[in-house]
Amino acid sequence: MGEELRFAGELAEEYELITLAYPDFAEFQAGICESIRLNAGGAGPLLEIGTGNGFTTGLLLSEFPTLRITTVDNDPQMVAQARKRFSGSDDGGRVEIVLADALSHVRGLPDASQPIVASAFTLHNLEHDYRDALEREVFRVLAPGGLFVNADKYAPDGQSRFDALAFQVEHFFDAFVPLGKLDLLRKWVVHN
Repeated sequence: MGEELRFAGELAEEYELITLAYPDFAEFQAGICESIRLNAGGAGPLLEIGTGNGFTTGLLLSEFPTLRITTVDNDPQMVAQARKRFSGSDDGGRVEIVLADALSHVRGLPDASQPIVASAFTLHNLEHDYRDALEREVFRVLAPGGLFVNADKYAPDGQSRFDALAFQVEHFFDAFVPLGKLDLLRKWVVHN
């Protein structure tokens, strides 16, 4: 998102392994569906910011059988993985995967045109000014009574931020050292 590709190379190629380093990954993702079910009934369409490898997209498609999703990501490797995930699947016809900068894409949408906007593990990767601009645009395009769901990880400044980082780094070590993925471990630690 923005001009930066945060998941190029090995991080993109082995992105699926990140679930090993997040013990509550599935429950965290399920919270997105629950929020949409409770607040929007699963009616769409839905704009997803940050396609990644298509994990969240797939979860949304399986939970909401009539939902149509447009998902946007700026990383060609991640978009390729998502396209591969949905090629040939019955759900593939309900998802449009867009390779584009999120802010540019959302700026091109009409006011009040999106009933649901969702994002998972994406916005924390963005520079503050870019994220602020993107969030302003999301609220501009959100339909009256619409829903913006952001499932992400944020830590406050100071000791709390350090504690959150230490917790995450420990989980990276626990997940990647037994697999012998030391280079991947290094890249995830630097990413965080």
